[in-house]
Amino acid sequence: MFAAAQVALLLLGLSWIEDLFTKGFTTTLMSGGGRNSGFEGLVYGGGRIWTFIVLVDLCWSCGRLLMARIRRPASGSAPPEKSPLDAGR
Repeated sequence: MFAAAQVALLLLGLSWIEDLFTKGFTTTLMSGGGRNSGFEGLVYGGGRIWTFIVLVDLCWSCGRLLMARIRRPASGSAPPEKSPLDAGR
């Protein structure tokens, strides 16, 4: 859904991601692209906000997946020893 919305914004000329790569990465990232007026500014800013939300979600999900993979014992290894604290369980 996000990709479809970004394609629509690109076709309408309101894509913050396009400006990020065509008008200078640092300038666009720091200034937000400079579309501040009316409905056009609202749509442009919404695209920018959702881009950050999707990137944060992607990083969070990848981090959780990586942590789960690190914590999981390797297949074929011996099961972990029980702790004396778990003796009653």
